[in-house]
Amino acid sequence: MIQSNSKIKTDQDAQQSLLAGVNTLANIVKTTLGPKGRTVVLYSPEGKAYTTKDGVSVARKVFSEDMFIDAGIQLVREATAKTAESAGDGTTTSTILAQSLISNCVESINKGTSPISLKQGMEEALKDVTNLLKSRYSQYVGFNEKSLTDIATISANNDSTIGKIVAEAFMQAGEDGQVLFDMSSDETTYVESIDGMQIDSQLISPAFINNQRLQTAEFEEKEYKVAILLIDDVVKNLKDLAQYILNRTINQQIPVVVFAQDFSNAVLKEIIQNNVRNNAQVLPVKADGFGIGKTECLKDIASITGAQIFDSAVNARYEGLGACKKIIVSKEKTIIVQADSVTSTVNDRVEALKTRIAEEKESFNKKKLQERLAKLVGKMSIIHVGGITESIAKEKYDRVEDAVYATKAAIEEGVSLGGGVTYYNIYKKLFKDPDPNNTTIAGYNIAIEALLAPYNQLCKNCNIDMPMYKCPENCTGYNFLTGEWCDMLRDGIIDPTKVLRVAFENAVSIASLIITTSGIITL
Repeated sequence: MIQSNSKIKTDQDAQQSLLAGVNTLANIVKTTLGPKGRTVVLYSPEGKAYTTKDGVSVARKVFSEDMFIDAGIQLVREATAKTAESAGDGTTTSTILAQSLISNCVESINKGTSPISLKQGMEEALKDVTNLLKSRYSQYVGFNEKSLTDIATISANNDSTIGKIVAEAFMQAGEDGQVLFDMSSDETTYVESIDGMQIDSQLISPAFINNQRLQTAEFEEKEYKVAILLIDDVVKNLKDLAQYILNRTINQQIPVVVFAQDFSNAVLKEIIQNNVRNNAQVLPVKADGFGIGKTECLKDIASITGAQIFDSAVNARYEGLGACKKIIVSKEKTIIVQADSVTSTVNDRVEALKTRIAEEKESFNKKKLQERLAKLVGKMSIIHVGGITESIAKEKYDRVEDAVYATKAAIEEGVSLGGGVTYYNIYKKLFKDPDPNNTTIAGYNIAIEALLAPYNQLCKNCNIDMPMYKCPENCTGYNFLTGEWCDMLRDGIIDPTKVLRVAFENAVSIASLIITTSGIITL
């Protein structure tokens, strides 16, 4: 039911307000794109300020007092932020693409084109662009220091020092390892090899997220280590845990991560309420696997945390808690960093798994055992990010974060030529001649033309006019850092293919949503 004090906008008025929000966000975010992009000062109500070129950080601070315009800001920000969540980079590119798509679609709608036809055309273009990216314009990335350095350097706004540090962290961790990052205790930035493990357990509920930027639940050793409780059962009653464990940990302000086979909805609700009411730090996590696999997962965790495995919540005791230095639970996985003081039995666990693998005859079971073994023996690196001042360290942290996730994305799906060139090449291949008898072609071409927007913005940020048709035959693109045409692959000007793909997918998604919107209601 619409409240009587609500405000409403419909049709063109609604779309114009949403477009105004899109432009408000995009016009500040896109100034950060590329090596000659500008920094933006972020100022908080607490009086703290720092500069950044990170699109996600900038976008998060953009609001409007006009609720209708702010609706457009919020929609695009949330959609393009998914690019960073999925691929670790590309929020600025996704925002630029979305602005081009939405503005051109709204203009076409005002001339009488059907929003549904435009939406269908954009979706067809998305399929073709995705197929070309994967089949023709992506190259496998060898796990070598030069390739990783090139990728990380570009993503860190052409900071070769950060690029080398990120590549070093990946090389130390190995192909199956994990690279983490954190603020340093001093002004230095360095790589540390650490012991830990990764499991496929996922975040149960968004209510437990405490790192909004990365959409993760994280606890880290500070005054106390992070406590680990292992229960090989379904937790159906929080009172048992509260009586013997939670009351003590809450009083000491110790964060507790509870791994169990499962949790009842009532228990999850109580934990959430308890965290808010008592300022507690309790995080429930389901053990990975099915049936006996959950028990085996708990045994793996016990080997690195020193925790005792309890057969029920009733029997759980404070003295059986394990510990870790840091834990990160995301929508895809859980990473546990071993505490220095914990006596690890991982080596014994590894040898036991190797024996079972050698004796296992069934191929499926053998594969699962091998996967668990890889997670136990996988190495980890952590990049400690420091700076002379807090604001400098924070700005550098943003760039390290982008570089780490972009490098991960490149390892997953390969790389493509950077600097807007891959999008330009796809535009040349896919753009169609207009056809008045085919109403979806208008949307298709709007989507394909949007691929030119990132390159054009790079030119604008460098204050130059350098159309791609001027590219010499012996070159593949323009180096916006040096101001010269070049062989982009040789010069390391590359983008993770996953970033290009996800950025376009999310831009098309939010554009399709906005152009088919018929009204806005503010309550």
